[in-house]
Amino acid sequence: MSATFGAVKRLCSFAHTSRRFFWSAALACLLIVAAFLAIITLGLGGEKLITWMDDIGEAVGAAVAALACAVAACRTQGRVRSAWALIGASALSWAAGETAWSVYEVGMGINVPFPSAADIGFLAAIPFGVAGLLVFAGSVATRAERARLLSDGLLIAFSLLFVSWELVLKPIFDDSSLSAAARVISLAYPIGDVLMFAIVVTMLSRARENRAALVLVGAGVACLCVSDTAFTYLTAAGTYNGSQLDTGWLAGYLLIGLGSLRARSQVVSAPGAQPVGVARMLVPYFAFGIAIALGTVMLLSGRGLDSVAFAIAIFIASFGLVSQFLVQFENLKLLRATREGQRVLNQVIGNAPVALFSIDSGGHLTLATGKALHRFGQRAEQLVGKPVKDLLAAQPAFLAAIDEALEGRAGQLVANFDGGDLDIRLLPVLEHGRVTSVSGIAVDVSERRQAEEARRESEAKSRFLATMSHELRTPLNSVLGFAELLLGQRRGTLNEAQQRYVENISASGKHLLHLINEVLDLSRVAAGEVEVDLQPIAATDAIADAVAKIRPLADKKDLRLRTTGGSGVVLVADPMRFQQVVLNLLSNAVKFTPDGGRVEISIRREAHQVEIRVLDSGIGIAAENLEKIFDEYSQVDDSRSRNHEGTGLGLAVSRRLTTLMAGTLTVKSTLGKGSVFSLRLPAAQRAASEAPAGEVGTGPRPELLPAQVAGEPAS
Repeated sequence: MSATFGAVKRLCSFAHTSRRFFWSAALACLLIVAAFLAIITLGLGGEKLITWMDDIGEAVGAAVAALACAVAACRTQGRVRSAWALIGASALSWAAGETAWSVYEVGMGINVPFPSAADIGFLAAIPFGVAGLLVFAGSVATRAERARLLSDGLLIAFSLLFVSWELVLKPIFDDSSLSAAARVISLAYPIGDVLMFAIVVTMLSRARENRAALVLVGAGVACLCVSDTAFTYLTAAGTYNGSQLDTGWLAGYLLIGLGSLRARSQVVSAPGAQPVGVARMLVPYFAFGIAIALGTVMLLSGRGLDSVAFAIAIFIASFGLVSQFLVQFENLKLLRATREGQRVLNQVIGNAPVALFSIDSGGHLTLATGKALHRFGQRAEQLVGKPVKDLLAAQPAFLAAIDEALEGRAGQLVANFDGGDLDIRLLPVLEHGRVTSVSGIAVDVSERRQAEEARRESEAKSRFLATMSHELRTPLNSVLGFAELLLGQRRGTLNEAQQRYVENISASGKHLLHLINEVLDLSRVAAGEVEVDLQPIAATDAIADAVAKIRPLADKKDLRLRTTGGSGVVLVADPMRFQQVVLNLLSNAVKFTPDGGRVEISIRREAHQVEIRVLDSGIGIAAENLEKIFDEYSQVDDSRSRNHEGTGLGLAVSRRLTTLMAGTLTVKSTLGKGSVFSLRLPAAQRAASEAPAGEVGTGPRPELLPAQVAGEPAS
């Protein structure tokens, strides 16, 4: 059973997606309608066969449409699924009514009374069809669009109904012997069809894609409308007994079935797609104009409006007013949106280094706006209206590019105005194949060029420093090597003065090597040549190593050096670079703290970060210098700090290394009381106590320069 259902489902899906199947079905429908019309017109097979073909054929056609709509409902989703289901229910209801009609004529062999049981099915089809089309209309994205669609549809419907009443239905009903109930039922058919047709026409005027399904459904409803109007006319006249006009019912439902084969999940495009043409927007007013013209002719000819026509006219006027109100409401929203967009655009242009301008075909400036206009030396109101030849007399290349744009060729150039460079692009504006104006945008690229030049200079400086550092290290290492060799001789080889001279050479050489290393570090970081190997580090172990290296300097100044917190805390960093940063902070703290002071290191975890604070009771930093100390080659110009040697690169390198490790380095300080440097780095997901053995460690230890532990801390 499930296999059979799956096969049927796949067959239905193929039927609704195959173009070949659609055109084959369309050809079959055309042949069926042609054969139906030929049999009725030519009277082939006699009256009994014609009656059988007329009744049974129409019922089968409606049933086929109902089945096709049901399959379309299964293939789609959302509102579109509900719409096809309702249209299918409408076709099925009409098929039931036609079946009841056939029972009278074919089964019982009697003329169908009016009204009859068949009218229940016919009349029930109308609300189902109207509801289905309204649900289609509801697939439009916005509530305002749905309201506009409904009001326009009703305006078309009542306008066409007014014309139909005055020209076709009224004369017959005035002379008809039908009862009041029969007249109401007779009118329900054309009214329902006109309403459905109006909704379809309105949807077509709004649709921007998948219009094939709507066109076929609209054509089908039009066929139903013609046949129902003819049925109403002939029934009121008492002359209906079947005719070629019955073909409209068969053709109408077959067209609706074909329309369902083109079903998609989106029938009416959402706002924001390609705009609807003016002619299609005016469709409701064409029908409205016809009704107004007919009413005007009637009034001028002395014919008044009966109660039905007057009621219809009231509805026409009401929906016309509603439609106009909705139009004005939409226009107001568009106006507000346009003004807001203009305001935002003006803000962007006013703050961005650009200028927008437009030049007409006569070479006059018609628009000028933007921050970059100051490069022209005049305000916008002083520029607009003037010939560009006068404004750009000193810019022959710019004038030549404008002439080319006026001839239809886009152009680009860079021109210098008031000491600044403008990157200018020109675009010809065409109308009916003729250049009517030139639009242009000028971007002030002065700052960008200056930044690029500064970057190139910085890179060149970094390369120079790196080269010089390498060149200086080679002879310096030789000097240090010979000094160490002399110092390593057994005592007595050098006299006391020579020993002191060699020690000074060694200390000065180590200090110079330290300075060279700082310059080299900075140049490598600036050039992006430093890579970090991030891994979990036990914070207390790594900091304990740095403290051990700096402790001799602290002891020499009788400083209280202690570490608090950090038990089990694991951070993520490059072990070597992390220790370099911490050692630099500790060196500075020791260097700038007077004898007998204190230096404290605290470690604590904060959410997803680990904070390491280095606090000292040193000389402090003035508020205006707090950020300057992180600049390259920067030293605070204070008599107390200038007494300490250094390049002013240590903190600059430390901050850059911290950034490479996804951390931050900040400072708080009070002049004369001390400083607090805060180093924040990402925390590892697990504490040290949770990590497997051997997974967390202090990492490789950096090569420590002798000057860093022997009296020359990092700056």
